[in-house]
Amino acid sequence: MRQQPDLKQRLERDVAAILFRHRGLLESTCGETDANRMMVVISITHGAELHLPRSLPRLLAQTRALGLALDLLIGCNNGFDSPALVDFIERQSGCRIMHVFCTKVAPDQPAPILDRSGEPLRITAGSPGEDRCFLIHQSCAPDAPTNVAAGKIRMLGDLYGWIEQSIAAGWSPPQLLLACDAESEFDMTAPWTADGHGDPGLGLLIARMEADPNLQLLGTRNRFVVFETAGDGIRHPRPDCSVPSIQLYLNLVHTRAEGFMWLPGGGTLGRTEALTALYSFIADRYPGGRIEDVMVTVLAHAAGFMLDQESKVSSINRCAPVHNSTEATRQMDRYLSGQKDLESKFGPTVAGYVPMSIWSIIKTGWRLAITEIFGARSIKRFVNMSFNALRILSALPIFLRIRYAATNENSEDRGVSASW
Repeated sequence: MRQQPDLKQRLERDVAAILFRHRGLLESTCGETDANRMMVVISITHGAELHLPRSLPRLLAQTRALGLALDLLIGCNNGFDSPALVDFIERQSGCRIMHVFCTKVAPDQPAPILDRSGEPLRITAGSPGEDRCFLIHQSCAPDAPTNVAAGKIRMLGDLYGWIEQSIAAGWSPPQLLLACDAESEFDMTAPWTADGHGDPGLGLLIARMEADPNLQLLGTRNRFVVFETAGDGIRHPRPDCSVPSIQLYLNLVHTRAEGFMWLPGGGTLGRTEALTALYSFIADRYPGGRIEDVMVTVLAHAAGFMLDQESKVSSINRCAPVHNSTEATRQMDRYLSGQKDLESKFGPTVAGYVPMSIWSIIKTGWRLAITEIFGARSIKRFVNMSFNALRILSALPIFLRIRYAATNENSEDRGVSASW
């Protein structure tokens, strides 16, 4: 399919801007990055206080087991505040917490990051072996529109803008950066298992990046799970496969077939310069866009970055329970509306990363379901896989209906949350 001239020009313009930022970052670091630390970037809002108390200790345990110190940047979007969460982070042994502040004036401009005294602040080198958590409190300027800061991508713009400015000021950042969400956990759990008791997976991701210096972005396999609040007040994955059929379908196909190869925003590891160039550009150019992870994937590929998927490692993404079909459908509608917006921006370039045809959706689901069924090694698993396969087949008509009923939703001027 031939790309329309205006779409081709848009893509070429965007790629040129990303490569310009990337070159600037590489020149600033002179190739000197910190291989003994890893950076993690998370945008949080209401509900994160129920997830981070579970996911953060698991992340710290994995990085410490690998001998890596952590630079954790947590952006509290649009005035979000949780004293209980702050108290929890401060109680993490060996993790120093620093409160910094920013005031959003315009959606497409990174807000200056300030210390408690109101002075501009840059990230500098940390003490060897010390984990650091920068808690960035984002607010909206009094004279700015009320929705100027609303949305994940607008918080990410401030975080990656700060990284970019700090590197330009002389900071040698961690070599690797992990983009994830509040509920993200990284393990080797199979697609159709709901609990998170698989072996730790972060080490495999890092090993792959270290083994191939040319690899710039490495995605995980997205795995939807249903959470429930336990007696400790923390949300935990339910120990049964209770995800809705549409999300179950995506659990099966993501990273395993063309059209389902996007790098998930809840779990992508990359070279710091590459991910920073991509996210800072997208936040400036498309501050209200949805499914920013698919946009990152499309633009990274177009810019010539080397990217790959590690399907053995899953990253958790929360979803509604199976009986809440309304919210499950709404989640998919938000995603597919964002997909149509990307198609309107970049045309058929997105085809390798999101499903573009009825046939590809049906063929992929059927082929992989059959593969799982006949790969079962016990009667019990065979029965479970067969039941799940039937659920997936029942989801296909719903998925297709949502796919072709979805509107072309460009939220750049509406200030809504960018997360699907």
